[in-house]
Amino acid sequence: MSGSHGEIGDDKEPIFSKTSDSSADRKASFKKLKHSNYTVGWVCALPKEQTAATAMLDEPHQDLLKPPTDPNTYTLGSIGGHNIVIACLPKGKYGNNSAATVATSMLNTFPSIKASLMVGIGGGIPPKVRLGDVVVSVPVDEFSGVVQWDMGKAEAGGNFKRTGAMNNPPAALLTVLTKLETKHDMHGSRIHHYLLELGRRYPNLVRKYTWSDSLKDPLSTPERDSTSLRMELNRTPRKPGDSCVHYGLIASGDQVIKDAKFRDSLNKSLSGKVLCVEMEAAGLMNSFPCIVIRGICDYADSQKNKEWQEYAAAVAAAYVKELLEYLDRKEDLEILNWVTSIDYGPQQSDFLKRQQPGTGQWFLNSNKYKSWLSLSKQTLFCPGIPGAGKTIMAATDEQKIEDLLLSLLKQLSQDWPSLPDAVSNLYHKHQRTRPSYDDISKALLSVVALYSRVFIIVDALDECQASNGCRSRFLSEIFYLQAETGVNLFATSRPDAHIMKQFKDYMTEKIHHPSKGII
Repeated sequence: MSGSHGEIGDDKEPIFSKTSDSSADRKASFKKLKHSNYTVGWVCALPKEQTAATAMLDEPHQDLLKPPTDPNTYTLGSIGGHNIVIACLPKGKYGNNSAATVATSMLNTFPSIKASLMVGIGGGIPPKVRLGDVVVSVPVDEFSGVVQWDMGKAEAGGNFKRTGAMNNPPAALLTVLTKLETKHDMHGSRIHHYLLELGRRYPNLVRKYTWSDSLKDPLSTPERDSTSLRMELNRTPRKPGDSCVHYGLIASGDQVIKDAKFRDSLNKSLSGKVLCVEMEAAGLMNSFPCIVIRGICDYADSQKNKEWQEYAAAVAAAYVKELLEYLDRKEDLEILNWVTSIDYGPQQSDFLKRQQPGTGQWFLNSNKYKSWLSLSKQTLFCPGIPGAGKTIMAATDEQKIEDLLLSLLKQLSQDWPSLPDAVSNLYHKHQRTRPSYDDISKALLSVVALYSRVFIIVDALDECQASNGCRSRFLSEIFYLQAETGVNLFATSRPDAHIMKQFKDYMTEKIHHPSKGII
């Protein structure tokens, strides 16, 4: 799943010099790929940020050779099936220029990088942002998500005018952020889960890189002179270690900010939209368009210290791990398109747009529908006259049992963070041929079994051809899935004697007239 194996030095790879890292014996068992297999670039500024990043890898990879002109040292591995390159700024080097140099060398050595990330720690702007939170850069008004606050010119009257514009992050990354934000709203984040996993895998990191009761927020202490901020924090209490994720503007500059008045003045000059301040991101946005993720370790004021830094670095890295789980891989898209080229997303969106408010409410309130929805292994059959409001949601030209099952397989597979193994294996077994009915059936059963609940909607069943046995075989397969895994089946059809007979033992809700509304 993570790409083809290969050695540097074949006809398609340049001859590079060796890296300086030496733990050859331990790393010999790691997977070794090509430079062209790496599609995610991850830049850090501090060694502790690199430690957090490395600890989040699902699988480390062997080091690769690099050009003599590349001064970077790389850590390679994978997360969620994505092959990742991690690089850190040289020890003691900070700021936008150093970050730009590291990123440029990374892109030259790893030419297939498509998703770029700047990950580490930063100073938060209270009271909205607190220590241990995560801030993610996204476009805000005229800003790309990052603004270089110290680049501009002084004008008459003591005014400072910022100059220069920065590129927006890649659209593919912004789309994933939207998807992940929705998931967090509905189900919460997995940051805490990944920190627990880090502690199990690397016990030496537990003391500093996971939550500890010794971590105290200075704004919550009575000796803090910012009474209004302290009161604001107390109005919205949090559980210890409960990190919030914020999306918005990050201010980047080459100076460390350790003054609350200056911080607040800077924020005010940017219309109060700044969530975080840091020192590297502005150097990347034009040459290494990226998403910037910062774990908040201080409030950019006189109380600035290093107590929260490791934990904040780990929180940011954990967020990235979850983000990468939702980033589509090129191979996954190719496999899904091979399964079937039909994409039901636009069609379903069109039907939702056409639905009138309140239509179908009578059906949603019916006891039969509520029973079907609440219990597993239920079937609800809805026969109706033509034009009675049954939405045609399936393509009428799909008349082969294999195509019908493949369409279900694709829809059930495409929302997983990484493609289910059963689908990948099906592809690699039959790349140049179409899979057999038995192989499709086995793959579908495996994927359905990954879910706790599955609802299969079969609309216009009467339009499925009966002469070639397609319809009866399709229903037999669905009923088999139901018996094995407990899926729920919802089917609509015009009145048809043969179909009605197949559903005679199941719940039935007749649809007589369109005035009752569209389902």
